[in-house]
Amino acid sequence: MQGFDYPLVIAGIVVIALATSATCAYLWLQLKSQTRRVNRLEHLFNKELTVMTQSQAAMGKRIIDVENMKAEVSSKPSQSESSVIEDQSESEFNFQEKLHSGSYNSALNLLKKGMSSDDVAKRCGLSKAEASLMQLVNNKSPVDH
Repeated sequence: MQGFDYPLVIAGIVVIALATSATCAYLWLQLKSQTRRVNRLEHLFNKELTVMTQSQAAMGKRIIDVENMKAEVSSKPSQSESSVIEDQSESEFNFQEKLHSGSYNSALNLLKKGMSSDDVAKRCGLSKAEASLMQLVNNKSPVDH
C-alpha cells in the first residue's frame, strides 16, 4: 500500500472548507436580503391595513348618519325630505368645493413634502381618512421584486 500524499490531502480539505465557507456566506447574504424585503412588505401591509381600518370606521359613521336621517324622514316626512335633500346636496357641494378649491392638490403637495396625514387633514380641511388614503396612494416607497 502506497503512502498518502499528505500535502495534497490537506490542500483538498482546505479547498472544500473554503468552498463551504463561501457558500455559507452567500446564503447568509441572501437571507439578510430576503429578511429586509419581508420587513418592507410587512411595513407596507401595516400602512394599508391602517388606512383600510380608518376608512372602514368612516364608512360605519356614514352608515349610522344615513340610518339617523332615515329615522328623521320616517318621523317627519314633509320637512325631513327637504332636509335630507339639502344634506345630500351640501355633502356633494363640499366634495365639489374641495375639488375645485385645490384642497386635494394642496394636500398632495404637502404629503409629498413629508407632512403627516393628520397635519394635512387639519390644514386642508380634509378628513383624516381622506388624507391617509391620499398618503397611501401617493407613497413612492418602491418594493423590490
